[in-house]
Amino acid sequence: MSNELSLLVPVYLNQRMVFDLVAMLQGGISTVTRVSESRQERSSSDREIGAAFGLSNAFASLLKIDLAASRRQAMGDEAGRTSQEERVHTPASLFFVLRRLLAEKQLLRHTGAEAPSPGDFLEFSTALTRNPVVEVIDALHQLMSMAALFAEAELPVSNKQQKGPKPIPKGGLVDQIERFRAMLRTSDTIDLITEPLQSGHRAVITVEQQYLNDPAMSDLVDGTFTVIGKVTRVLSAGEGAVSLIRKTPLGRLPHSLLDNAFEGINKLSALQGFSLPRIEWDIAAPVMQVLPVAIYT
Repeated sequence: MSNELSLLVPVYLNQRMVFDLVAMLQGGISTVTRVSESRQERSSSDREIGAAFGLSNAFASLLKIDLAASRRQAMGDEAGRTSQEERVHTPASLFFVLRRLLAEKQLLRHTGAEAPSPGDFLEFSTALTRNPVVEVIDALHQLMSMAALFAEAELPVSNKQQKGPKPIPKGGLVDQIERFRAMLRTSDTIDLITEPLQSGHRAVITVEQQYLNDPAMSDLVDGTFTVIGKVTRVLSAGEGAVSLIRKTPLGRLPHSLLDNAFEGINKLSALQGFSLPRIEWDIAAPVMQVLPVAIYT
């Protein structure tokens, strides 16, 4: 668990969930706090009354001191001044409050050897990767677009009928990639996956793209991040798997058919040296699904 006083920088923050949870825990929510401050100011005048004790000229020239007994009289007036200011919460500052409330009420669990239960609020730190299916298809689509640009640049000027990049040719593998990519984009959510956590479970974290700082998720590629979310499903070893294409029409197809159709894509990485993750259609148990409130560093 990170220090409770640490400043949090969210890269994903579900603001709707933050507002709802803080309101539940506090019996309502106020995004504006009025702060009053009172000050006491004192003005004073001092005067010194004293009697000096003199030394002979001989001692005074040697010691360079002046002995005096004095008492001080002070007279003053006090005046009060009150100022008011309003402080407005931001979504990130409310999440800071929410995390503190969850910890104080002992509602926030942390990953350990024991498996979490559905309904737990869980906090864990790990490296995150995008859904490998989406990652591979997006990468191939970008490579095909880049190849089309180079092909257009190599054509003689007389053969260029129009300006702009040459359309990606249809048919075969390229056509399958485009169709498959369109099917994967039917939802506004995307899955992030982790390596096994301390309990041995991998996590499938479903984020809503509208709450990401960067829709392309480039800030989630490298580094270790902390996730706070609600566990919605837990599968122990041998209890099945979580499909990474469960929200798409492709989720209804048998995996053997998908493996045969996209076998060539996995070979690009294994045989041709392309830096592409292997396509996984599902994450085998032990695995848990997490609905994230925030991902931060």
